Amino acid sequence: VSTAEGEHTMTLSLPAHSPVIWVAAQELITAGWYEQWLRELDAGDDVNVRLFGSSVQGRPLYVAETAARPEFVVLLGRQHPPEVTGALAMRPFVQALMGGTALARSFRERYQVIIAPLMNPDGVALGHWRHNVNGVDLNRDWGSFTQAETAAFAAELQKLEATGARAAFMLDFHSTKRSLFYTQLASDFPGDEDFATTWLERSRKRMPDYEFSHEARARSGQGNSKNWYFGNYGIPAITYEIGDEVARDDIARSSSIFAEEFMRLMLDAPPPY
Repeated sequence: VSTAEGEHTMTLSLPAHSPVIWVAAQELITAGWYEQWLRELDAGDDVNVRLFGSSVQGRPLYVAETAARPEFVVLLGRQHPPEVTGALAMRPFVQALMGGTALARSFRERYQVIIAPLMNPDGVALGHWRHNVNGVDLNRDWGSFTQAETAAFAAELQKLEATGARAAFMLDFHSTKRSLFYTQLASDFPGDEDFATTWLERSRKRMPDYEFSHEARARSGQGNSKNWYFGNYGIPAITYEIGDEVARDDIARSSSIFAEEFMRLMLDAPPPY
């Protein structure tokens, strides 16, 4: 491997004698990784894993969910295939929510947790950079729901709403150059209900050495999950971005802390009834 000094280029020299060569910038987190994780979740007493649809090419779309409650929380993952640090953050975050601590049990007593960890299985299997097999960025398809993957999840939400359940929060896991959280503006919510700032600052106090930024943004017309969930439900909807080069131990440690502070703050919220 050689790099050009002062330029954003890299040259790879690969042997020609091998019939198949795989080149990956990050860990290969494939469908098998998710299948193992979902089996572990399904083995727990509080979680049910089921099929909620199929991708364009017919790959299964799975959701892991806890018992029905009047309020539910949505966790999404892997809309963008190469963003593996987001997947590495999602797993310990979910593990904290599904744990046996008094905090986690109280959280699950109040909220149903809906987890769709692999929203773009075709893109993951085929190595697509951002898109599904139709060349569509799924995180620009919220609201339009032109693709099988997003349309299937929208149908799940409609079923939940038909029971009278209320969406309370959405968290979408991604990766980028540095760790950050895209949130709504504080002024988007009534009074002093700035969930994101409180959550992130509480977490920061517990890990002052972990670098991340809070990027509050006004709602735009872009069809991403954050905009759609906030616009449709009026709830905090946050994009959880992990830097591509963050140490894996730091990802696991920070995700557990973020999850614990998330649960504490969600339990402090007044019920909607």
